[in-house]
Amino acid sequence: MSKREQYLKKQKRLLSLQTLGRGEGAAADKIREELEDLWIELTKEEQEGLNAPDI
Repeated sequence: MSKREQYLKKQKRLLSLQTLGRGEGAAADKIREELEDLWIELTKEEQEGLNAPDI
């Protein structure tokens, strides 16, 4: 599973928790942290792709 797919899956899980009224708490906080880490990795990969030399 790609990082983008992981990000979307975790985002969907967090939305589900929020919909159920459980958007606060340890589980939601952990998902938010994981989302933040994945977002950093995704943007870093995109920047590396933009800075790649043309072949």
